[in-house]
Amino acid sequence: MAQTPAWQIISPPELSVMAGAGIGALAGLALGQLLWWALPVALPIFAAAITSSVCQNLGYRPPTVIAASVAAIVVSLILMRLIRRI
Repeated sequence: MAQTPAWQIISPPELSVMAGAGIGALAGLALGQLLWWALPVALPIFAAAITSSVCQNLGYRPPTVIAASVAAIVVSLILMRLIRRI
């Protein structure tokens, strides 16, 4: 009966690290794909929300806040269009 060479033996801690790395890689891939497909919905919403918050904190009047939020939505849509063409 042949004995297994020492270089072929994988101890349980090494095996669990490899399994964890594989599961993490698959989870990262799934989350990245989900984010990529959710980007057209999420990016304009977040851009408008952040712009609105910043403008209100700076003390701008409501028409300016609305105009800046719409401009942020348009710019985010243009950027997404350019990203998708690459």
